[in-house]
Amino acid sequence: MIRNYLTIAFRGFWKHKLFTLINVIGLSIGISAALVIYLIVHYEFTFDKFHKDSDRIYRVVADASFQGRVNHTSGLPGPLADAIKSQVTGLEAITPLYKLSPNLVFIDKNKNTQKQFKYQDRIILTDQNYFKVFDYVWLAGSSQHALDAPNQVVLTSQQAKLYFPSLSYQGMVGKIITYDTLKATVTGIVQTQVENTDLTFSYLQVTPIVFQWHRVGS
Repeated sequence: MIRNYLTIAFRGFWKHKLFTLINVIGLSIGISAALVIYLIVHYEFTFDKFHKDSDRIYRVVADASFQGRVNHTSGLPGPLADAIKSQVTGLEAITPLYKLSPNLVFIDKNKNTQKQFKYQDRIILTDQNYFKVFDYVWLAGSSQHALDAPNQVVLTSQQAKLYFPSLSYQGMVGKIITYDTLKATVTGIVQTQVENTDLTFSYLQVTPIVFQWHRVGS
């Protein structure tokens, strides 16, 4: 009986070729559009979800109004982090981030084997709380002590191999990197993130602030 139904259906399709073609094309476009929308929504909602307790991590942003138009920006006043710490309750940790864009990065600057890299981006200045808020896989060093003093840097594995291609991750610890004139000691290497994330940086510990993230206390 099912075979008869299919035969009758195909005969109808064949008899009305134009309408069949229009219906098939419309159905194909509808399915394709639904899949594209799903992929876009899924992509947008997977950013930084791999961090532990990601639902407790919030980014502080500012709303700026100009001529009736409201813009959202991550740029915030420098003193805001200290103000949040002293005036907002229920926060477990807060960490400031500041983007650094040096013209030159020197490796072993004072040695004959000096290497230099121009216009390195994806570098941030932060503090020791960064690794209390965000989770990484450590290849060398530890999250407890990697940024507990000024002028220390934690590299991603991708950046580390670019700067020190012949060394093991453990052998990179203690090396000196100079960002223009600012010297930093490598104290740790973390695995480069492959998941969707807004935080695609190398890390240097200092305190200037452009925007802050915080973890809400339990």
